[in-house]
Amino acid sequence: MATVVHAREVALQSTSPRVYISEAILTATAGSFNKPASSTVLTPDDITLTVIHTFTSPTFTWHYALGNTPNTWVSFGSDTDEQTITKETFAGYIDTSSFVIYRCTVTQSEYVDAIATVNILYSVAAAESVSFVLSNEAQVVPATVDGIVTDFTGAESALTVYLGVVDDTVNWEFTASWVNISGTILDEVVTVNAWTGTSSADLNFTDVLENTPAGFAELILRPFPSDNDIGYVDIIAFRTGYQSQLKRFVVTKVRKGDSGVGEDGDKGDTGDSHILAYAKVTGASLSPTPTSITTAGYSSNPPTNTWGGSEVWTRLVPSFTAGESVFQSDGLYNVLTDLITWGAPYLSSLKVGALSAITANLGTITAGNITLDSSGFIRAGQTAWNTGTGFWLGYTGGTYKFSLGSSTAGLNWDGTSLNITGGAIDMGTTGKIRGGQTQYATGSGFFLGYEAGVYKFSVGSGSDMLKWDGTTLTVPASNITGQIQPSQLGSITAPFVSVNINQALTKNSGNTRLSPTIITLATGATLATQGSTSTITFSGHVYIDRVSHWSGANDAMVLFHRISLWINENGSDIQIAYRQDTRTHWVQDGMYVHLQVNLTGIHKAVYGNVTSVSLRIEFFECRDVHNNLRGMMTGNVSIVGSASMVTITL
Repeated sequence: MATVVHAREVALQSTSPRVYISEAILTATAGSFNKPASSTVLTPDDITLTVIHTFTSPTFTWHYALGNTPNTWVSFGSDTDEQTITKETFAGYIDTSSFVIYRCTVTQSEYVDAIATVNILYSVAAAESVSFVLSNEAQVVPATVDGIVTDFTGAESALTVYLGVVDDTVNWEFTASWVNISGTILDEVVTVNAWTGTSSADLNFTDVLENTPAGFAELILRPFPSDNDIGYVDIIAFRTGYQSQLKRFVVTKVRKGDSGVGEDGDKGDTGDSHILAYAKVTGASLSPTPTSITTAGYSSNPPTNTWGGSEVWTRLVPSFTAGESVFQSDGLYNVLTDLITWGAPYLSSLKVGALSAITANLGTITAGNITLDSSGFIRAGQTAWNTGTGFWLGYTGGTYKFSLGSSTAGLNWDGTSLNITGGAIDMGTTGKIRGGQTQYATGSGFFLGYEAGVYKFSVGSGSDMLKWDGTTLTVPASNITGQIQPSQLGSITAPFVSVNINQALTKNSGNTRLSPTIITLATGATLATQGSTSTITFSGHVYIDRVSHWSGANDAMVLFHRISLWINENGSDIQIAYRQDTRTHWVQDGMYVHLQVNLTGIHKAVYGNVTSVSLRIEFFECRDVHNNLRGMMTGNVSIVGSASMVTITL
């Protein structure tokens, strides 16, 4: 067997043209597309991917793969060093995956190929409820005996849209459909300033009914009396990505008789009537929504279970016993429309054996004190101190205690000590934790926080100080004592200590390349549990009995290859380390070759358990110095080595 001494340097000096070293890095203007709460619109509008490289006149090839199928690459884009990914394009292929992998392969004659990748994430915020509120839903205006309105004072209503409890009106637009009246919508206020006498039969509601919330179609199309003494405007609030909302503002004429001496004036119209409806429920609570409903006919009542308590509404006050309560709803009956508008119910009366039986929505408490005795507590989610998920505040075990979160990730006061378990404390760019030290590395004590654009840490004083300045960890030269035991780091396991590999590899018919090969190193349901961090190594060689030039001449050849380590986490294959080389292994015709392969990968299992570890021969080719596939592996080819895996669970 011939010995190769400085083969790379000899080949580089004797080759013309030379093979140039290359590099490529893929950058992105943003790291994720985000879907805001209650919206279908992604932000930002687009993300631009740019390749930074060392080539002079390269060719660019673009691919993408979904995070849950990282080995399935799809070609896209054109031969440029920049691609813009729009939110529409991203949404079209994200499917159920949480991220997309983008890859650019840069090639040029006489240059080594370069591959660069970047991940773009997909995040979704939780939805918020939408509510549309009118400050005034009905207004009476004076008119003459002939029906001429004399004053529109008060015929206006402010429009407000809430997302949850936040006023979001400024982001909404409003349209209106007018019947018998007309006016304006300006600065989120609808104002009625004229009586038009338009009949509902003359209106086209096609545009109004588009995107109208369910249940409002009948309300919009309900005709009004022919005497033209009532008008209304249906206002629709809309915002792209949200359910449209509808409210009705009603204006009613009140006619007056002629002034002066003469015949008695006409009898005025019958005014609205106030009606009460009652319902008995178990407990003392009903939902506050909907804020109002409308029923037809003077004898009608709110439908059963309108406010979520299986309540049955009647005009008579029902009898009730301990543990029950009576709610009432105020109704306003309009004799002209024969409609009753019912407001949200409120507690009318209740009967309990003791005040401790009361369960109620207390609204907003702005003053006063809450004092708990040795048996009282305030809780949500948690069933007792530090039990379950939520919070608990009260007295137990002879002392006052508090817990927030869960027993595995939370904050608790046990009556003596304040404890933080699991979870995280995010101090942002203004917070810090310190004791003794006034700032980073200043004084005696410790400092942990953000300073001068980076996060820093220091502990000790003077020359005996351990420091992290955001770039470098500095260990003091003296006064370090003691040992760190494995038990102090957490659980350390070795799913496999030494897996020996000696496997023959398959060549193609021309003996110029190896077939892609997957070598399973280990499998198991929990090689590494979720949350643990694993270090996986492989050390070995690829042995080739002999390589030859296709013509039989003595000419230098290059081994092009990519060998990688992979794990499978929660059903998804993830690459954790690779060796790719297209320039360093130069061999002469007829030589025996062995290629050293050393791989080390570190992986933290975030999404589930690690169930397999594998070594992959992704590509392996024998080429001449002109990058032509003319080298041949004439002998047997095999990979020999050993692998190990160590897992730490903190």
